[in-house]
Amino acid sequence: MQENKFPPNMMFFFYSCAAMCMIFRFLPAIDSVLAGIPAGSFPGKILALFSRRSMTIFLYQSFVFLLLVKLGNVLLPAQGIIVDTGKAVFYFIAAVAACALAARLLGWTENLPVSVSGSTEERNDQARMGKR
Repeated sequence: MQENKFPPNMMFFFYSCAAMCMIFRFLPAIDSVLAGIPAGSFPGKILALFSRRSMTIFLYQSFVFLLLVKLGNVLLPAQGIIVDTGKAVFYFIAAVAACALAARLLGWTENLPVSVSGSTEERNDQARMGKR
């Protein structure tokens, strides 16, 4: 699917629509499973962190994944079904941990005030009011 993603084509569009349909179809079941996770438990804390800091995680996940692939190839250089399964488990656990760490370290940037001076809207307003 990676070949169809950049630039996106019709195959990727249909895949994305099918994935969203599956999510919407099973949303009540997914919601009930997530509602059953106690807020104070470790999975509940991770889920809350990922919900609160999703923009930070989205921005830094590519760097986390690249780092983990390099680290996984160094730690487990062999290949085979057992090693690949071990790598998959390693990648999952390490990705959750590294993304949670990135959210903790860099999540404060989501709350920074953003002001754009000289924006197009500002210039248009000034022009209408004759302040140019």
